[in-house]
Amino acid sequence: MNYTNDKYRYLISGRCPIRITICALLFCLFVGPLAAQSADDPPFSAEHPADAALFQEADGTWVFMDFPSGSRLFVYDEDAPGKSACTGGCASAWPPLVVSDDSLKPVGNWTVIVRDDGNKQWAYKDQPVYRRFHDLPGEVQADGFHLLRP
Repeated sequence: MNYTNDKYRYLISGRCPIRITICALLFCLFVGPLAAQSADDPPFSAEHPADAALFQEADGTWVFMDFPSGSRLFVYDEDAPGKSACTGGCASAWPPLVVSDDSLKPVGNWTVIVRDDGNKQWAYKDQPVYRRFHDLPGEVQADGFHLLRP
């Protein structure tokens, strides 16, 4: 029996602890991070201010909601970037998502704009954000307003 040949046969056979350790390490480095994200995690940046929450609907789509009330959030077609066009009666039916605390700062795609009445309102990707006074489940657009989705 040749000891040198037995040593190499042992290394190649796959029973070598070093080989198993290296394979396990490579698996953890390359496959582990992919497995760590669950199927329920959003496939995008989920940063949002404390006045909003990210929610996954039954059909699997992600929407932003007012926190803590749970009303879905909308954007308005008539708004210019960073400027709200929804005032008066419009703002009564579609209340702006106001900044609840002056200590809250912009985060991720969320910024703060100042409305004509002086109140601070959240904007997502430079679009002013609104709640709906009578939010109806399943409705994703009405009167030029569209459901805010990431």
